[in-house]
Amino acid sequence: MENPKTKQERMYITSWKDMVPFGINLLTSESCAYNLRGLFDLNDEGVKLVADYFGLHDCDSCKCNSGLATNWNSQVWLKPAVGSIMLPHSIFQPLAIFALMHVAKFRYVYVSDQRGHETKVLGVREPLREDIAAMYTSCRVNPSIDHPEQSHGGRNIHQFSGRTT
Repeated sequence: MENPKTKQERMYITSWKDMVPFGINLLTSESCAYNLRGLFDLNDEGVKLVADYFGLHDCDSCKCNSGLATNWNSQVWLKPAVGSIMLPHSIFQPLAIFALMHVAKFRYVYVSDQRGHETKVLGVREPLREDIAAMYTSCRVNPSIDHPEQSHGGRNIHQFSGRTT
């Protein structure tokens, strides 16, 4: 089944609501006794994304949701929720960048991270014009677009041994 996210020319992620199409739904920030984490429901796509981000395992060969808490809601992005997890608020930007590169397969990801302003993460297929790119604080280039054989599940493949690092 083809991923519709790989067909879009650009995609913005500016809040946790924009992560729902990736299978990650923020429910509340009141669950953490220390106010460090939010409570999220995940569908299968969200579980795979989080597992790949943390390099936990190959989701195709094991039951991904075995270590998750019970989900609170029945669906995430019209797909069955399979579990819940507590994630730190600070993970938003790196997880958004990872989602745009790993799932949506964007070549360029621009990040605008200015204090006092919202974080804006933009995935595009072609580089932005210089005047527009100057509004962002950084740009990351997805190396797996040109060399997909060098990584698996978001992890590099060791070139000498052939093992996933």
